[in-house]
Amino acid sequence: MTQLAKVYGGALYELCAGDGIDKEVLEQLDAVSALFAENPAYVRLLDTPTLPKPERTGLVDGAFSGKAHPYLVNFIKILCERGELSAFAGCAAAYRARYHEAHGIVEAKAVSAVPLTDAQQKALQEKLHGVTGKEILLSCRVDPSVLGGVRLSMDGYEFDSTVKHRLEAIRAGLLGTIA
Repeated sequence: MTQLAKVYGGALYELCAGDGIDKEVLEQLDAVSALFAENPAYVRLLDTPTLPKPERTGLVDGAFSGKAHPYLVNFIKILCERGELSAFAGCAAAYRARYHEAHGIVEAKAVSAVPLTDAQQKALQEKLHGVTGKEILLSCRVDPSVLGGVRLSMDGYEFDSTVKHRLEAIRAGLLGTIA
């Protein structure tokens, strides 16, 4: 995430939090981010410097006015006017990070060889909540190459209790004693 994204996303968060609409705008940011990801040509069009600014901002008004909060619509227009719409995803990530920090939420990602059951996911969330004291947003992914166990990424840390990791550690230990 760029410094510009941190500043812009943080400024939008502060504005929305001050008015108590931070959750509403976060949901809309996610929807707009998904829309932009599905339509990269639209983002390029809105970011084209040869298209006059009034036309670009008019396109934004036509697409989002009445469907998104005016703060978000104006935010997108500011990015268009400055030719920085490509930073939108980073701005949304910065906004989300500020929101999570303010609301005591931590994102965690679990990778396992087989899908975790709902009960396992809930138990993992409860365990992580007990350790951190924060609400845990858990996303799970399956990667058969881990062979077994779970690799967990959270708050910039990675905890790896996979069979693959353990086998690699044993291999490294054996190679270290032979060398």
